[in-house]
Amino acid sequence: MKKMTDFNPENPQPGLYFDMPADQYHKAPGLSKGLLDAFAKTPIKYKRALQGIKKQSREFDIGSATHLLVLEPEKFDSQVVCGPADRRGNKWKEAKENNPDKIVLTESEYEMVQDMRDAVFAHPDCQWLLNEGDSEVSCFWNEPITQQLCRCRSDFMRSDGILVDVKTVQENYAGQEEFSKHILNYNYHIQAAMYCDGFSRITNQKYESFIFIVVEKVQDCCPELVAVHHIEPMSFEIGKIEYMEKLQAFKRHFDLKDGDRWDGYPRGVQETGLPDWYIKRYEKVVAL
Repeated sequence: MKKMTDFNPENPQPGLYFDMPADQYHKAPGLSKGLLDAFAKTPIKYKRALQGIKKQSREFDIGSATHLLVLEPEKFDSQVVCGPADRRGNKWKEAKENNPDKIVLTESEYEMVQDMRDAVFAHPDCQWLLNEGDSEVSCFWNEPITQQLCRCRSDFMRSDGILVDVKTVQENYAGQEEFSKHILNYNYHIQAAMYCDGFSRITNQKYESFIFIVVEKVQDCCPELVAVHHIEPMSFEIGKIEYMEKLQAFKRHFDLKDGDRWDGYPRGVQETGLPDWYIKRYEKVVAL
């Protein structure tokens, strides 16, 4: 295992960085899963992601605060502020202005995050998963086929070949059926494949098990509203294929010297309707 200490963004070296601040990681060179997702939509989305243009929201704030409290509790008080009762009016505006570099939550959101943390650690499967390992480990590696510098940041790296990721979801979305839709919609299977590839290359240990701890964002959260999902083998293999396809598409774009082209959505009026899978239900009964 190649443990690194000082990170040089001008000359990033492959390895594991255990104490890299989150802001430094997100500004570092290298292709991340999020950047690959953005590029797959349109090159302009990738460019905007590189510039740090992203949508801030209540859900993002709650998720980030929960991550801190579960994975880096020693940093929580210095990075999260309990604000007023709601997100309206001068009190909220002042709280945001007075804490520009911190996560500001309402009183009820702040309490909810505490409940979610308690629910995670009261869940028996989460207890053993988070019992021994390292939180927020940044991994940099050179992908040999495409020659791309890649990076990822594992929520929790165990020493037994398991990577753990903590996800916060809306109420009723932690169950198997609903979370499987999240896996597809947010490319979590690709995340699993990419992270395991990076950690396997750097540690010289086979990482091929990726587990999600999923907790619902609800008041008075309890262990019964926490679920643990392991990416099953077929989904993991599909993730590996799509991960490589995304890398190769990115490489082709710049190899063809299209790096100065930042295409967006197609121009002109597009014929758009229901998804194909839905239309197929009515192909035999609708005549055009």
